[in-house]
Amino acid sequence: MPDNKPALIEAAEEIKNAIHKKGVRKNELHLQLGLEKTAPAFQSRDLILTLGPQAASYALENSEQNMLVFTYVEEAYIREKAADRKPGSWAAVVINQPLERMQKLANLLLRDRNKKTVLIANSRGNELVNQQAARLRAGPDIQILHRSINANARDISRLEDEFYQAGLVLAPLDRALWRGKNARLLLHQAYSYKVPVVAHSRAFTKAGAMMALYLGKSEVAEETAALAYTWLAANSFGQQAIIYPAARIDINDNIARALRFDPVLIRRQINEDTSQADVLGRYSSAR
Repeated sequence: MPDNKPALIEAAEEIKNAIHKKGVRKNELHLQLGLEKTAPAFQSRDLILTLGPQAASYALENSEQNMLVFTYVEEAYIREKAADRKPGSWAAVVINQPLERMQKLANLLLRDRNKKTVLIANSRGNELVNQQAARLRAGPDIQILHRSINANARDISRLEDEFYQAGLVLAPLDRALWRGKNARLLLHQAYSYKVPVVAHSRAFTKAGAMMALYLGKSEVAEETAALAYTWLAANSFGQQAIIYPAARIDINDNIARALRFDPVLIRRQINEDTSQADVLGRYSSAR
């Protein structure tokens, strides 16, 4: 049951096809396109798959007894919305890139660089990133500099010392800090200090980040199909409630070369390094 948006409807078809490949019969699936008046009346034994936050909210409000799989939602959003649900009754394939994955990539990128400090910047209210940052363990010779700030131009401008120290900046999912004017200001500051940015979304490489980790529809579909198949076989999702699909990479080749990184070498290192097992070697066309 996806939000009624073309991209999510296309993603829904991909999920449906992936589930079919697992051996689930077509008549066991229902694809609801949108939340119009024809939205289904759920049976208590139905497994409900949602795409997007609107569909997730609708399912939570109208399916007290059902097992739920949420896709294309933010982790913080679904943890809050499903907080009252019985543990084990839901699972979510989220759009977040876990900070640990981004940090492992930073370790790889800084391996042969002089500056080995990773700057992580997020807004004060982003508790998910704050918690993940507190659990990080830096790689050999790597230092982590975590700054949780107010999402405004004045506080961003005060990060000058941090940018001077940094060898790389991580831009996690943060709707207050890494968005709009704030994101543009941060990207401009990073580039002025010749510091590469690794972001959580492909949109950032178009805006000046050197690199991004992003989700492909096929990876989301595979994880969702696996959850549906597990549920059909065992009436459970296993132990993990939050699923992070493997990420694809997108590199802005021009930015990489301007910052004296070799984009070809980056891709080869990611493919060869065992610590990057959940980062796929696929990438968009070089710019």
